Amino acid sequence: MLKISSPPVDGHVGFWPTSDDPSHWNYWRREALAYTSGLTATAYAGTGITTADLLESTVRPDGLVEFWLADVSGTDGFSWSVPRIARFAYELGTGQARWVGRVPGTDWLSRQWLAQYLVEGPSLSVRIQDNFWDHPRVTGWRASVRERRLGWLWPNRERISRRRAGRSAYALPSRCLASESSGQ
Repeated sequence: MLKISSPPVDGHVGFWPTSDDPSHWNYWRREALAYTSGLTATAYAGTGITTADLLESTVRPDGLVEFWLADVSGTDGFSWSVPRIARFAYELGTGQARWVGRVPGTDWLSRQWLAQYLVEGPSLSVRIQDNFWDHPRVTGWRASVRERRLGWLWPNRERISRRRAGRSAYALPSRCLASESSGQ
C-alpha cells in the first residue's frame, strides 16, 4: 500500500488540516516518522497488536513523503464482533500502559492529542441533535447515563480538554462515568 503525507496547504478548508508543528494533533510527518523510526513495529510488541511492515520510504522531489507498507491480511475492524473489539481495547490499553512515565523524547510524538482533536478537529462540524439519543446503539444505555452524563460530555468537551491539559491522562471527570454504565 502506498501512503503519501503532504504538508499543510494555506487556506485549507476541511476536517483534517495538517500542520508543520510536531506538537499539532495532525502533524503531517508523524505517521511516516513512526514507521521509519521503528516505533510502529515496537510500540505495541507483545500485546497482540501488529502493524504493517514498512517496505520503503522516500522524500519526493516535491517534498511529499511517500511510504510503502506491506499488505496485511485479516478481518477489518468494521467487521469485528463485540468481544473482538473488547480484546483490542484491552491490547491497546496494555500497550499504552507500558509507556506511562517513559514516553520517548521525540518532538514529533503526539502530546495532548485528544484535547487538540476535540477542539480543532472534525468535531467542529458535528451537531448533536436531541433525536440522536434515540438511536438503537445509544438507547441500550440507561437514560440517566445518556442524558446526564454522555449528553453532558459533548457540549463541555472544550472545557474538559482545557482543564485536563496539564494532567498526564485524559481521565474523564468521575461524575461523567458511573458504575451504572458498566452493564454495557
